[in-house]
Amino acid sequence: MVDLLISVFLFIRGLTNTTTYIQYLQAAFRSHLRHIDRFSFIHDRPTWAHTVLAHYGLRTHRITCVDNYPPVNPDLNAVESVWSWMNRYVQRHHPNSQKHLERLVQQAWNMIPQNVIRGYINNIPNICEHIIANHD
Repeated sequence: MVDLLISVFLFIRGLTNTTTYIQYLQAAFRSHLRHIDRFSFIHDRPTWAHTVLAHYGLRTHRITCVDNYPPVNPDLNAVESVWSWMNRYVQRHHPNSQKHLERLVQQAWNMIPQNVIRGYINNIPNICEHIIANHD
């Protein structure tokens, strides 16, 4: 059960690596860190985010990186379901420039209802039970 959802959405422009990724995350989480005791972080799976240095950088702020979920599987990965919801929102509004696209992505992120996200997360155990029950 999720007690608190904090959503932080940021655009990473240009080239990045593990060091710059940690700097982006620290800046994004800075205002939230003093309000929470422990934090679990789910993110996409860029190569530079899954390194010893990146995980250490998160752990120093008592942030656990949740990365033991299946990649690119909308049934078992709530993040993929959120991206899908956002993609549908953006496509309905027909972005016509990079700036317009970024504005629509930010709007989609701000508009996705917390109960939708909770529904995706809370449904994962049911999906797992279904998979196990139907496994040959």
